[in-house]
This record gives sequence, structure tokens and C-alpha cells, in this order.
Amino acid sequence: MRVQVIRDGVKSAVVVVHIDQASPGVFQYNGYAIVTHPDYRLATQDNPLHPGEVGILWTTGLGPTDPPAKTGQGAPRYAQIANPISLFIDGKEAKVLFAGLAPDLVGVYQINFILPQEASSGEGILTVADKQCSFKIPLAKE
Repeated sequence: MRVQVIRDGVKSAVVVVHIDQASPGVFQYNGYAIVTHPDYRLATQDNPLHPGEVGILWTTGLGPTDPPAKTGQGAPRYAQIANPISLFIDGKEAKVLFAGLAPDLVGVYQINFILPQEASSGEGILTVADKQCSFKIPLAKE
């Protein structure tokens, strides 16, 4: 995309700007990803996720959805991301149940997933449209 700024009648140079389909990011608090239990209680070291449990990972930058969201407006229900996604915890693929915009929020995505039974450290990698980000989630010590 070519961009030029005009201010007070003065034109800047034209520059080429690359816009990625996605640029995933995971919201974090105290060094851990913001992930909640299905009842929306925050997963913490005192209230961790357990292997096999469903978690909700709160993210941003996952790209376009189907149906599309309107800029600056709360997301429609069931607006799933259009880009391919993968979620790995401790090198094991987590089963993604839903990945899309969080209903009624602007620019916030949620990924509902099942934590792999083999998860042990909580080190995660999220990949969307060939872009990655890493994070850590609090896990129960089994």
C-alpha cells in the first residue's frame, strides 16, 4: 500500500507500507498470558489450568473474521477468524474449539482450547497466518 501524508498543503514523500494479514499478540498479566477458565475466572498460579481442561486465551491481532466485524464496533457473535491458526502448549498441539472475536468487544479475540494432557510447563506458541507469538500459562502441578 502506498501512503502519503498531506498537512497544511505540504505533501510528504510517498512510502510503501506493508500490512500483514495478522500480527498475533497475547494479553499478559504478571508474566503470564491472560487465560481464563470457562466460567471466566482468571487462571493464576493459585488457580491454574489443569491438563485436559478447557481454557480461553485472550488475544489481539488475529486478522479478518467471518462474518466481518465493523471497524470500531463490538464484534458480532461467532465471528471466527479467517486465517489458519495453530496453538501449541509445551510442544503439544492444543485442540482449538473456537478462535474469533470476543462478542461485543472491539479488537479482542478469544481462543477456546483444550489444554493437552501432556502439558507440563505452560510454554505456548500461537501461530496465525505464519506469524507467531509466545506466551506462558499457569499450569497445575500434577
